[in-house]
Amino acid sequence: MVYHKVAIVGSTGNLGPSIVNALLHHKFEVTAVTFNNPEDPKYNDLKSKGVKVVHANIDDKATLVHAFHGIDAVVSTVGGALFAKQNALVDAAIEAKVKRFIPSEFGISDQDPSVQHEALLQPKIHTIKHLEEAAKHGKITWKVYGLHSPFNTTRRPRTSTCSWVPLLPHSLKFWRLYRRRREL
Repeated sequence: MVYHKVAIVGSTGNLGPSIVNALLHHKFEVTAVTFNNPEDPKYNDLKSKGVKVVHANIDDKATLVHAFHGIDAVVSTVGGALFAKQNALVDAAIEAKVKRFIPSEFGISDQDPSVQHEALLQPKIHTIKHLEEAAKHGKITWKVYGLHSPFNTTRRPRTSTCSWVPLLPHSLKFWRLYRRRREL
């Protein structure tokens, strides 16, 4: 399946700008979905690169569906308290007929059973289960791109059946840089 139009939630956070730049480099049409004022000057750089910036309210499904209308794939890079609200993003993406959802799963892996009880991981685990259930019923496809810690001993990726390749080289590049820095 080919994805041309990608929405990113968290475009100005720690990871978002790198993903936006990678998507633009690969000629994707990028929409930044913000929960802040889209006229805020922090979005000027995105707009100057051709990124469409739209406002939504994470607690208002209709605004999320509107923001995701016509989008092929949604990339979530939310963090902190918003981990617990990713299912709202998934549900809005399903209603907007988005084909692929990539959850914010770029940090700590939830695959190691010894850490699955951690409170921080519970929202991530619930989102993955929510995506698995939706995919089982053909509502959406999904994939996780983990830039997990090298100290995590379980590096089994949890993915759906098909791949969304453009992010992968950037993930591997990041991983190599991280490993190199760690080895110094």
